[in-house]
Amino acid sequence: MSVKRLTLIRHAKATPSHAGHADFNRPLNDKGQAEARKTGHRLAQFLHQTPHIMSSEALRARMTAERIAEAFHCSSKYLHWHSGIYEAGPQDLLRILNEQPDIYDPLLMVGHNPGLTQFANLLATDTLDSIPTAGIYPILFPVKHWEDVQFGMGRGLMTVVH
Repeated sequence: MSVKRLTLIRHAKATPSHAGHADFNRPLNDKGQAEARKTGHRLAQFLHQTPHIMSSEALRARMTAERIAEAFHCSSKYLHWHSGIYEAGPQDLLRILNEQPDIYDPLLMVGHNPGLTQFANLLATDTLDSIPTAGIYPILFPVKHWEDVQFGMGRGLMTVVH
């Protein structure tokens, strides 16, 4: 049986919005930089091949994705920026996931709450309160193609890790 592997990742800790940055342009703070690196190393321990990383274009998500990519020593061809992830709801995120090429497996999706946690709750049977900053939530789908993923068919592999 074919299986697609998705890991949802919330961006790491960013500077506060009142620190002179528009929300979209908030960078990771020092703690966030360290969290993102730690998340990358944690992911590298259980993924046995280089993942494709699809991220929101918001600065804090991009920085998180870049720190994670460093843990895999992967080139920029594995990093993909998607403008639709920022402020997306679950339906939007499912559409984005369904549009991904099948070679993007495993796939990491770096995004934002509340949409990311809502998406996780609809994809799998778990009920998450909130994916924390730099938290990961891996999900398996019993499908051959990303376009076949639907709500409720995923199986979460673990509770959210931070």
